[in-house]
Amino acid sequence: MISTYPSQMMAWHELLSEAEEKAKLQLEEDLKSYLIFVLMRLMKKPEMLFGAAALNYLESLVQFGESKRQSLRDVGDKCLLLSGFFPKQTIKRRVAADYFISLGSSAYRSLAEEFDARKGAKELSGLYTLISKKFALMTIVLMAAKIPDENTEIVSPLLAYELQKRTGSSFFLEELSKKSRHPIFLGMAGNTKH
Repeated sequence: MISTYPSQMMAWHELLSEAEEKAKLQLEEDLKSYLIFVLMRLMKKPEMLFGAAALNYLESLVQFGESKRQSLRDVGDKCLLLSGFFPKQTIKRRVAADYFISLGSSAYRSLAEEFDARKGAKELSGLYTLISKKFALMTIVLMAAKIPDENTEIVSPLLAYELQKRTGSSFFLEELSKKSRHPIFLGMAGNTKH
């Protein structure tokens, strides 16, 4: 049997590199590698998106050891995918994508604290701290990966504004401005585009 694992990884890497270019962002290599890991997990286990993320998060907080770490990672990964790769699912679930950004970031921060308290796991603690801090940027890259052409609107104006506020990236506001008949405020200087 021929393994397609390396070619799948390369395809995801290429997609994320193109998304970074579209979004005019450059993620650290560790973050891009983690996104590839999460996307590969999704392909093997699509059911990871099922269930209520907040309930899963609360349940993880009363667990211990490896079970707790696994549950926190699952919540963080789920939120990363829902906020970034499947943002329209957040509408169906009647919550804002920003909700998943906050919840996912909290899950990864809790996971970092778990690894920080564990002897010999400082590197993992550092990785999950970085993911927690850069969660919104990772979300933007995943969203940018989902834009097939310039006619596709993947985010609402409110979410675009929230992402700009959290990350400083005006990518989605600029994208919306190109497609809108109405001016969209792009910054503190009062620039508008028609």
